Order: sequence, then C-alpha cells, then structure tokens
Amino acid sequence: MNNLEKRIFDSQPDLFALDTAIESCEKSKDGWAVTLDKTIFFPRGGGQPCDKGSINGLEVKDTYEENGKIIHILPSPAEPGAAAHCEIDADTRRGHMAHHLAQHILSAHLTAMLGNDTKSAAVTCRLGHIELPLPLTAAEISLVEKAANKTVKYALPVKTYYLTPEEASKKAVRGKITPHEMIRLVEIEGFDINACGGTHCRN
Repeated sequence: MNNLEKRIFDSQPDLFALDTAIESCEKSKDGWAVTLDKTIFFPRGGGQPCDKGSINGLEVKDTYEENGKIIHILPSPAEPGAAAHCEIDADTRRGHMAHHLAQHILSAHLTAMLGNDTKSAAVTCRLGHIELPLPLTAAEISLVEKAANKTVKYALPVKTYYLTPEEASKKAVRGKITPHEMIRLVEIEGFDINACGGTHCRN
C-alpha cells in the first residue's frame, strides 16, 4: 500500500472509526510517534487543524505529515504489528468539512463575481477565515453571501481525486497549484475545481 492509499480520509471523509494496524512506533519529543497501516486522522496543514480522537483508547495528541508519512503522537508506546482501533471526534470532523467546503464556495464566488482571489484560508470546527487582497463593502458581502447560499441549496455532488501535475494543468482549476508529485483536486460538480488536501462534505 502506497502512502496515498493509506489516507482513508481523502476518499471517506465521513468515516469516523477504523480498524487497522500499528506500522511503527518511535520515541519523540512530544510522546510516541506512531504510523498506521492506514488512517482516518487528518494531519494538520493547509489551514485545517488535525482531527481529535484516539487509537486503542489513547488520546492522539497531534497528527502531522512528515516525509510523506502521517505521524500520530500518542502518550505511550504501541507495539508494531498490533491491531489499532481508531476513532475520531465526529463533530469536529463535520465542522471542518462544512467550513472547508463553505470556504471553497465563497472563494469561487469572490473570484467570479468580484475578481477578489483568496490569498489564504483557515478552518476550524466553529469558525472560518479567508484572507483577501481587496476589502469588501457591505453590499459586496451581501451579494456574495446570497450567491453562496443559493449554491449550497443546489446540493451539488463533491468529488476528490489525484492527478499528475500535467493532468491537473489541463483542468479549469481555480487558484494556484502547489507543486507536488500528485495533485489532489476537489471538484464541486459544474461549479468549481480547486487544488486542496482538506476534508469536505460530499455535497
């Protein structure tokens, strides 16, 4: 199984529990750095925090990506080869998914309607933040908000997939594509395509 196939959250963002196996365990400055055969834990990055949850009942203190591997920090060691039952906090994940997809919709409308391209964005379970190069008037905010709410009501299907940089360059992708060996695209059917590694609702 390659590193991309281990990222179960990429294709199943609404899977909140998973049985897998401990791949490795090493002492780290923050606790014990554990890798899994596959994982549902989203690693912090791209403006999205990592998931809250547990592995075999132990709280996962942090999750991040390093050299293509997803590292889970546990307070005590785990035996390589042992079974691993993973659970993530469903409310936190749902909040991340909803806010991240909402950001895509808002950013797409800000670009299309006002030519105001998103510079950066961050999401949490309860709040979202979008940084723009140009200020917005109250009338512009109202205009974009109404357009975004209308788009949400369509419940358009959302799909994610990986392409090579060459394949991705042929798509009508909004925004910049950060160079990677494989590019993950998030497509809101008939509305928007954006390069993004985060978790999003299915529609």
